[in-house]
Amino acid sequence: MSWQPADQADRERARRSRGETLVLEAGAGTGKTTLLVDRIESLILDGDARVTEIAAVTFTENAAATLKLRLRERLERARARPDLAPEARERAGGAIDTLERAQVSTIHALCASILQERPLECGVVPGFRTADEAQAEALFSEAWDEWLAERLDASDPVLAEAVRAEIPLMGVAGFGESSSLRGLARTLLWQRDLRPLTSEAAPDPVQWRGELVEQAVRARALREAALPGDALADALQRVEAFAESCRFLTGDALVERLLRVPRLRKDVGRRGNWRTAEALQAARDLVAWVLDAETRWRGALGSHLHAELTRSLAGVLSRYEEKKRDAGLLDFVDLLVRARDALRDRESVRAHARERFRFLLIDEFQDTDPLQVEIAELLASGEPGRLVVVGDAKQSIYRFRRADVALFARLCAQARERPGHAVLQLRQNFRSRPGVLAFVNRAFAPLITFSEDADQPSYEPIEPPPGLAAGPGVLALRFRTEAPLSSGADLRDAEADAVAALIARAAAGGWQVRDPATGTMRPSRAGDVMVLAPRLTQVRYLEDALDEHGVACAVDGGKSFFNRQEVHEALATLRAIDDQADKVSLVAALRSSFFGVSDRDLVEHHLRGFKLEIGPAPEEAPESMRSALGLLGELHGERLHVSVPGLIERLYDRTRVLAALTGTRRGEARIANLEKVAALARQSAELGALTLRGFTRLLAARMDESAEEPDLPATRPGDPDTVRILSIHKAKGLEAPIVVLYDLDARLRTLTDVIALWDRGQVAVGFRAGCRPPGWNELSERDGLLGHGPRDAACSTSPARGRATGSWCRGRRATPRSATSGRTCFRSSRARRPTKWRWWTRTRCRRPPARASSWTRALWRARREATPRPRAGRRSAGTCWRPAAIGHTCPSRP
Repeated sequence: MSWQPADQADRERARRSRGETLVLEAGAGTGKTTLLVDRIESLILDGDARVTEIAAVTFTENAAATLKLRLRERLERARARPDLAPEARERAGGAIDTLERAQVSTIHALCASILQERPLECGVVPGFRTADEAQAEALFSEAWDEWLAERLDASDPVLAEAVRAEIPLMGVAGFGESSSLRGLARTLLWQRDLRPLTSEAAPDPVQWRGELVEQAVRARALREAALPGDALADALQRVEAFAESCRFLTGDALVERLLRVPRLRKDVGRRGNWRTAEALQAARDLVAWVLDAETRWRGALGSHLHAELTRSLAGVLSRYEEKKRDAGLLDFVDLLVRARDALRDRESVRAHARERFRFLLIDEFQDTDPLQVEIAELLASGEPGRLVVVGDAKQSIYRFRRADVALFARLCAQARERPGHAVLQLRQNFRSRPGVLAFVNRAFAPLITFSEDADQPSYEPIEPPPGLAAGPGVLALRFRTEAPLSSGADLRDAEADAVAALIARAAAGGWQVRDPATGTMRPSRAGDVMVLAPRLTQVRYLEDALDEHGVACAVDGGKSFFNRQEVHEALATLRAIDDQADKVSLVAALRSSFFGVSDRDLVEHHLRGFKLEIGPAPEEAPESMRSALGLLGELHGERLHVSVPGLIERLYDRTRVLAALTGTRRGEARIANLEKVAALARQSAELGALTLRGFTRLLAARMDESAEEPDLPATRPGDPDTVRILSIHKAKGLEAPIVVLYDLDARLRTLTDVIALWDRGQVAVGFRAGCRPPGWNELSERDGLLGHGPRDAACSTSPARGRATGSWCRGRRATPRSATSGRTCFRSSRARRPTKWRWWTRTRCRRPPARASSWTRALWRARREATPRPRAGRRSAGTCWRPAAIGHTCPSRP
């Protein structure tokens, strides 16, 4: 009898069931994409639907492309099967012919399709175009500039108040713009489907003074119950004096005085100096009220300023809408809102869409927001059998892009109770070795427990696949730092060097791995390694270390494009070509990779009395200066006759910079980024930047705003000689024989600045301290319950097929994390962490202190079950310790 998955009955039901709505809880590596393909194939071959009548919604465009390719492959195999009925093969062939018209896409593309088919009924312009992020950013910049100029000309008092509150109008270079007025406008722009939560009433300082005077009267009465000289009685007297100083003030003077509450202590006062304990407690409560009053008053003033700024910035949004309408564009928010409104309010649109898409399949449902869920419900109409959703609450992106994992939990609960609905659980893993899954199940079962307040489901164990070796699957790499308590750059350098040495060993064939394509064992290579990091801003240390070890790497989804040296050099060179008077850019261009003029030649050119300007240079000038200045002069003369992309191509060709970078450190990546500069120049023409000066200003603005832009991949996907580096969330759905966790010392804080209040149709934008909506503290505290440190850690091992590896530093204070998993180390992102950790790190088998958190105790239990077996003699730096059963001994250097 052939082997069957542990959840075979649920899988078969998901493929064949037609009359019930299904919710699939699918853990990592359980083959949910394959199951979606199975269901679509079954619908087509059984004649229940044509491929154009099925809508399959995924989270990203890459996932949609993968799903469509796998569906095509499956249909082609079905058409070639001789054992299938002729009708089924014919249906498969017809589906292949129309597959490109099939709605296998993101939710935004699905909404665009609905709007394009019924534009007038949906209230959109026929033939509208979808604005990408660059186009939307250009329109927003124009709207912002126009609004700001108008407000400054009108001497807007709201802007003046923002300046007095030290709120920058624009983003500060290097710090982004999220805390600037422009950043608030951008946030309101992308949250405009919800009404901003603002304070309705203006603050009343006269009322505050009245409350203070009432407390002063109480303080005078309470002082009579105390002996003279008592510290608390003196504090009450200061309250009386403070209230008296505010009695005759008005306007701004009153506000300023109220916000200067005297510094008091409420923990003073001796019981023997007071007649009764009740009087003492009442006096302390009064002092506490005065101390809290300043915070309340400042919060009310900040909420009022927040409301005034929000109302004023509505002018930016209205200008943005006008510009979109004039250009015939819809952005991503428009697609969702217009489609939702049309499906909700227009019966004809709703009937057409339901007839057009008879079956709806949604992947990554845990990452949807209520607006997207409403669209899905309108399409499915509540009819059993039309909707199938797949999700895993443990892999939710949690608040990113307004994702709400509670929706998936709520849908599961409803499906269990409603007739015609069912919840199926996929727990059979097809990806990872038993050692990896054994660690994950043991370490995270006590960490990920059910919590209704935090919308967290209980942990479901994952079953390992058969036929795989049960040997060690998780490694812990130890490394020594120079100082006992190293941190920052020193720690990252040491960790990067140790991790790079381990990867170099894997690239040289140091391990046997299972080939993803053939399933046979072979020596490992660089392309088998996937590095996961909680952030990509610090991967440059690992890039440098891998380069020193001769291992090629590529960062997928890195946002450091505008911080790369080659991009800054390209901008400086283009500025020098455009503006002859820009001497700073000229010197930067001469010393860049384009010309490589040495400091010696620059100094010699100056000492000989030659002018530093582009164009022909004297014969006596250094050769490098003459050729560089001459070429810059030629390009300067051509800038008015050649397009910006053409001018950049000529710069690359005449300097031979791309050839010069070939074979250098990060050469392929630097070449890819320079090519992306040329690609951005081609895109800028669509945004209205037709001149060289317009393009350089656009590029400089993106740099100053610290805009995130991914690096262009330097290698093709699946390159066997290149290590892939990704963020943990970017790796969802991917797999690799060897997974390495890096930058585990990162103490990331999830700062929530936007909280959607879906039940009220509002959104709370936190903006910055001193300028927040009413009730922000309570909202943020509730939102803080959704911490996801343990769930992030669980996701970080999900791509591992053979081994997972994490670094473990010796000789420094440890943070709460587990090093029991072969190259896997986890750290909690909870706000409160125990501080006394060093002694427990040194004695790993000792029980943690009673004050340790549940996270700490769970890690201690996991570590105790895999107690390290000490080697004979003293361990040397750069060695791994070997946990029993799941560990593996490996030196950190090959």
